[in-house]
Amino acid sequence: MLRLATLVAAIGWWTLSGCATTGIVYNTNRNADTVSVVSRATYRVVDTIPVGRRPIGIALNPARTFAYASNSGSDSVSVISTASNTVVETLAVGARPFGLDINQTGTAVYVANSEGDTVSIIDTATNTVTATVAVGSGPTGVAVDGAGTFVYVTNQLGDSVSRISTATNTVTATISVGKRPMGIAVNRTDSRVYVANADADTVSVIGTATGTVVGTIAVGISPIDLAIDPSDTYVYAANQRGNSISVISVATNTVARTIPLTEGPTAIVIDPDGTLLYAINRLTNAVSVVRIATHTVIATIRETGLELAQGGPIP
Repeated sequence: MLRLATLVAAIGWWTLSGCATTGIVYNTNRNADTVSVVSRATYRVVDTIPVGRRPIGIALNPARTFAYASNSGSDSVSVISTASNTVVETLAVGARPFGLDINQTGTAVYVANSEGDTVSIIDTATNTVTATVAVGSGPTGVAVDGAGTFVYVTNQLGDSVSRISTATNTVTATISVGKRPMGIAVNRTDSRVYVANADADTVSVIGTATGTVVGTIAVGISPIDLAIDPSDTYVYAANQRGNSISVISVATNTVARTIPLTEGPTAIVIDPDGTLLYAINRLTNAVSVVRIATHTVIATIRETGLELAQGGPIP
């Protein structure tokens, strides 16, 4: 999952990303081969960007000048200028790229190639792949720590997480987790890594000091993606087949609350100020907007406009 600092979210089948200062949210439309540009003020699509085939992941650089979309059907990454909302370059990567993340300096993009069992590393200054790192089987989710020292990759077919050193671009540890790990997130102090195990209905907690699992948390059915609030108080798990979001207390490593949804959430992301959470719903291609303070759904973004949910106005 995209680690957010100055970003909001994009709406996508797998990941969400957007720009806080401009009030824009980006959405990958896997079946349409496009990225939608959504206004956060009106919750309506204001632009549509053609990209490669079957785009899955999307991430914005910290400067919010470029977005990077992984095209799983064309083995490429589209580089999108946020100033013009156009693709300015298309980069060849490995087989079936899935999740991706960007370091906090914006100098490198890490792309998980799910059928190549590799991670492609893109130098953003030259828009070239400068290294390819072999990881576990079926790499899916990617998270770069805040210091830019390590990249963590979930291997969904290997039930493990690969830890890549950015200094050497090599795997320095392989950590066993639950069955079919998908989403992954690093906390703000880089002390914990959280992993969503889709076929175990759990979240593994990895202590980065030891590189071992220090806790396992039971959540809803088929957790796919994770997000952490800016205060490191809660971790949110999107339970695809459970039609819910589990709210995990970081202090106790237990589920403090469950937010009911109805449409199969597959990806979630939180505003940098921690006020809103966005959840993409696979069954309807809609995005649920959750107010963090009350943990309630306040709106639903649909391709044709906005449907307000009961319980609150648009923020």
